[in-house]
Amino acid sequence: MRLSIFPVLLGTLSFACAPSGPTLTGQVTDIFGKPLAGAKVVVEQTGSTISTDPQGAFSIPTEYSAKLRIMAGQDGYIKDVKSVVVPANKEASLPTLNFELWDKPSEPGFYGVGVKKMVHLPAEEVLARGSDLQEVHGVRDIPDSVLSKSGKPSRFLFVSTLRSSDISRLNLKLQKLEFVKSTELPALTGTDDVTVELYVATEALPFEMTASQAPNIYHITTEKPLKPGVYAFDSQDLLAGKVPGSLDSVAKEVKVAHVFEIK
Repeated sequence: MRLSIFPVLLGTLSFACAPSGPTLTGQVTDIFGKPLAGAKVVVEQTGSTISTDPQGAFSIPTEYSAKLRIMAGQDGYIKDVKSVVVPANKEASLPTLNFELWDKPSEPGFYGVGVKKMVHLPAEEVLARGSDLQEVHGVRDIPDSVLSKSGKPSRFLFVSTLRSSDISRLNLKLQKLEFVKSTELPALTGTDDVTVELYVATEALPFEMTASQAPNIYHITTEKPLKPGVYAFDSQDLLAGKVPGSLDSVAKEVKVAHVFEIK
């Protein structure tokens, strides 16, 4: 009699302890899709914390009709936050929460997504070539900063030491560059045939910049995928200058454009 009762009692106890509400599931990876084991996933409303398994997966017991903010993070990475609404309808499908964490850069500047790692976009000095009435600005060299071509909008990180209130004053722009060997520019005596031999801006491309979960780090996403070619981030309209001598008053450390190539 005792042997027959024990399994019944055990089954009743297991049923009583089983979670009755829905369970949210998901995965935490880096931006290249590598699973991050041991990452922390925190429900802000309750403070409950879950660690990811070796495949970066996690599950969170919750309640129906819940509105949650859930944060994922790991040392050396920028935290990511998602808002989720658990439907009241028990038959409705639950959202899958996939977090993608960026490596946290240690130095200011621009960073793009390379083939297997983040690429620091080097600063190239902006130079001027021109006549006595007009000049063009550009960069001489294209560094070995190659980013991956994809069918999705390109993504970058911008790390700045400026206060957030000063970021808008930079007037950041993303420029498409093309190499110009020579061009004709207006001069006092008519036109001058000027040797340029620089990569100059031909088109400003739209992008969106939003603050990340880390201080002084911003996400940049282009409006459309970038085609193969040479590009640069600049500020203060340095690559658009046309007035002769306009670069003379700019300090050398800020007279730069951050250049990269899409292949």
